[in-house]
Amino acid sequence: MSDWQEEYKNKFVSVKEAAGMVKSGDRVFISPVNDPPALSAALAARKNELKNVEITLSGVPASDAGWYDPSLEDVFPLTVFFAGSLARRRLDVRAADFTPFIFSLYSKPWEDKRETAGQWDWFFQVVSPPDKYGYCSYGNMIWHKKSMRVGGSYKKTIAEVDANQIRTFGDNSIHVSEIDYFVENTKPRPAPVFTLEITDLSRTIAGYVSSLVRDGDTIQLGTGTVTDALAVVGAFDDKHDLGIHTEMTSHGMVDLVKRGVVTGKHKTIHPGKVVASCFWPEPGALDYVDMNPVFELYDVDYVNDVRTISSHDNMVAINTAIGIDFTGQIAVESIGPRLWSAPGGQMEFALGALYSKGGRYIVCLASTATVKGKTVSRIMPQLEAGTMLTIPRSLTDYVVTEYGIARLLGKSQRQRANELISIAHPDFRADLKKAAQKLFYQ
Repeated sequence: MSDWQEEYKNKFVSVKEAAGMVKSGDRVFISPVNDPPALSAALAARKNELKNVEITLSGVPASDAGWYDPSLEDVFPLTVFFAGSLARRRLDVRAADFTPFIFSLYSKPWEDKRETAGQWDWFFQVVSPPDKYGYCSYGNMIWHKKSMRVGGSYKKTIAEVDANQIRTFGDNSIHVSEIDYFVENTKPRPAPVFTLEITDLSRTIAGYVSSLVRDGDTIQLGTGTVTDALAVVGAFDDKHDLGIHTEMTSHGMVDLVKRGVVTGKHKTIHPGKVVASCFWPEPGALDYVDMNPVFELYDVDYVNDVRTISSHDNMVAINTAIGIDFTGQIAVESIGPRLWSAPGGQMEFALGALYSKGGRYIVCLASTATVKGKTVSRIMPQLEAGTMLTIPRSLTDYVVTEYGIARLLGKSQRQRANELISIAHPDFRADLKKAAQKLFYQ
C-alpha cells in the first residue's frame, strides 16, 4: 500500500464521528450548491445538544438539512451569501445574516496570515474518491474551494467522498494529504431540479442578444430566468467559433459545444477550452464533460478575476437584472430592501467585458414584473428606496428587453432615459416620459 493510500485509510471516520467533532461555538462553512448531504444531516441531527454553531453556506444548496428553520437561530445561527428561495425564509424574518462579496475577492481578508477573526473552524465539502496518484476531484463545482484552502480561511476540513463526482481538467483536484478527515457518502444526493422556462419573451430577447454577438466572441452567461434560456432558444445557433469563459454554465451551453457552435478557436487565453468554475448538472451534460479535455474547471478567484476576463479579446458578458433606473443603475440583489439573490459575478464580468478589447456588457430583463398581483415596469425613474445597487450607472452598456436594445455607455442622463423608455412596455411609456421630464428637464 502506498503512503497516500495508508493516509487515506487512516483519515476515514464515520459520518457520526465527523459531525461529533463540531463543538458549540464552532463556525462551519458548507461548500456551495454541491453540499455534503450526509455530513449536513448528521450535524443537523445534533440540534438538541449544540448551541451557537454558526453555519455559513451559499443559500442555494442541493438539499435542506434543516438550516432554514428560523426556530434554530440559537442552535445554528445562519449566514448566507446568496438569498435563494430557502434562505429567504430566515432572511425575511431577520433570523439569518447575509455576506455581500464578489467571488474573486472572497479570500482577500486572509491574504494577511495574521487575520484569523473570521476564520471557520470546519469546512465541509464533497470530493470524488482519489485517483491512482492520491488526488480527489471537486466534481463539477469548484467555486472558491481552492482559494479558501490556500488562503487559510478554515482550520480543518472534512470531505464527503461521493463516487458519482466527475473529473475534469484545469485545476480541479485536491490531494489526500490536504484533507483532515474523510467520510463516506451514505445519503443519496437529490436529483437536480430544473425549472427552465421557455417563453415567447425569452425567444424575442434571444433574437436581440444574437444581433449583439459576433462570430469568434467569447461569451459568459449569468443565471436568471431570461439568460438561462438564451442558449436553448437559439440566441447563438447562427454563430461560428464562439468561446466560453463563464463562472457557471447555464442551460444549453454544453450542447453548443456538442454541436460545434462553440470551438474556442479565437479565445485569447485558454484557446479551444471551455473554462468555468461550475458546470451546471443539467441532464446529460456532465457525462459529456467528464474527463473531456475541452472542459476545464478553475477556482472562481481566477475565473472571475477582472484581469482574467479582460484578457479575452471580444469578451461578451450577458447577464440579467431585477430592475434598472433612468440613469442606468442596475439592481440585481434585492427588491427594495428585500434580499432576493446576491451580487454574484456580474460586477466582475461587467468590468472585465468593458475592459476587453472589443468586449460588450449586456443586461437582459423582461420589461415588466408582477409584484403583489400588480404589473409594474422594471424600467423605472428611480430605484425603490432601500434597493441594493449592484452595477453603477457608469458601467451599464447594452440593455435588452423584449421591446429592443438600448445603448447607454457614453450617453447623458437625458439620452439614457429616452433610450430606456423606448424599450419599456408600451403601457408604461407615457408615465415614464412624464417622469423623465420632471427629473431631467425644466
